[in-house]
Amino acid sequence: MSDARNSQLITDANKAFYELTAAEYDNMGRGMVVEVAKTNAANILARVPNIGSSITELMDFATGTGLLAMLLAPRCKSVTAVDQSEAMIQQLQKKLEAQSDAGERIDNIVPIVRNILDDSVPSALQKFDVITCTNSYHHIPEPEKVTQVLASYLKPGGYLAVVDLIKTEESAEFHNAPRTFEREDGSHKQVEEFGAKPADEHQRDTAAHGHESHHGHQHHEQSRHHGSSSGHKTHKHEHVIAHRGGFTDAEMEGFFSAAGLKLVNMGKSAQFVKDGKTYDNFLAIAQKAL
Repeated sequence: MSDARNSQLITDANKAFYELTAAEYDNMGRGMVVEVAKTNAANILARVPNIGSSITELMDFATGTGLLAMLLAPRCKSVTAVDQSEAMIQQLQKKLEAQSDAGERIDNIVPIVRNILDDSVPSALQKFDVITCTNSYHHIPEPEKVTQVLASYLKPGGYLAVVDLIKTEESAEFHNAPRTFEREDGSHKQVEEFGAKPADEHQRDTAAHGHESHHGHQHHEQSRHHGSSSGHKTHKHEHVIAHRGGFTDAEMEGFFSAAGLKLVNMGKSAQFVKDGKTYDNFLAIAQKAL
């Protein structure tokens, strides 16, 4: 299989996974995903130079449900929140529409459904002072290419801030993908995530079908007579993890250098626990030449 074909399969599988699980995303890890976003946002605001509410035009790439975008927006002039998943962007739009406190209302986020790596789709995106991308690089089959594309959207002197998993001997264990089951309304709920136990008979049955940690996106419809009283279809969906365990400092510096960017700051960011094991995010910041 060609590299291009394999990359497209990975991209399509990840898009499908997030389309199905977008409504559950913010609840992953029983709130841990939200706390990690808060920590990473605080570190981005503290470490990326010259972010200001009257001057900074920011793109949050692979924004998901907009967790990071909404945390950064009050400190920016504008935030363009980009994701290839329409379901994820819909979740962000729901959050923006549900705001009730007029005094705290965020109104400077522009959600956009787009795959900026698709060369066949002309892009009307502007240039940005800062581009952020958190915990998405490991899903991308060609991080060197995506770094080059993101760099092309930076203004001279602009910054690309990437958060991902610090690669260690054990960090690949983090990428044990969640399983889901289909509700009556067609939505999907995660069965087991960050050590959570199935809560009912249907979920226990789904979990009993096993959990592979290999790369791949699977969508299995189990038969309806495996002990499930609900009669719902049971499924297993897995992330496609192109780069299990994250990245080293040297790998990130290589991506930046190939894109004509200079690494200016790299250090630990959020720390979190999954199944009793501790993992760390890095925050890598690179600058485009003036």
